[in-house]
Amino acid sequence: SCNIDPPYVSYGNVPVNITSLSIPESGTVNQPVTIMAVTSAPDGCWMNLRFILTKKEDFKYDLYAVGSYESHGVCPQVEVIQDSLLTFTPVAAGEYVIITLVEPPATIRRDTVTVAAPGR
Repeated sequence: SCNIDPPYVSYGNVPVNITSLSIPESGTVNQPVTIMAVTSAPDGCWMNLRFILTKKEDFKYDLYAVGSYESHGVCPQVEVIQDSLLTFTPVAAGEYVIITLVEPPATIRRDTVTVAAPGR
């Protein structure tokens, strides 16, 4: 018989599901807008789950979650969960669009935050 070690697999920056997302409908110029997000991965071979919020244009942001995967053949049967509060500070009044990759590779969610000048 053969005694073969299980294969070692390692990946970094792999998109993972965002399982919960709370984005406010409104905000104020020069005041932080806070987004609450939760991501999860299906087993214990996942680690270092984190969110990436990137400004793409003046009124458009991309949001997604990534993680690292490392396996020696067997993964602990535990769900890995990470939550975070993310912020951006709008500098002008208008409609800000947050485009979120919720379930890679295809499910995208679009949220709009209406930002007004202070006192309006």
